[in-house]
Amino acid sequence: MQIREAEFQEAPLLARIINAAFAVERAFKNGDRTNVAELESMFPTGRFLVAAEADRVLGTVFVRITEG
Repeated sequence: MQIREAEFQEAPLLARIINAAFAVERAFKNGDRTNVAELESMFPTGRFLVAAEADRVLGTVFVRITEG
């Protein structure tokens, strides 16, 4: 398994992965957890890391360092 920084053009894939992970929320929340536009707006403020194996993304996490 490899951990690497996600590329901006992977935002649609990341949105699908995140929404699948939070599918259980659909029982009490209408709609998806996130969308491509929201993720694209996050790229300048932090880093998406992905776990990948054989060119297949298995999961993702967003990391942002803040002061305070």
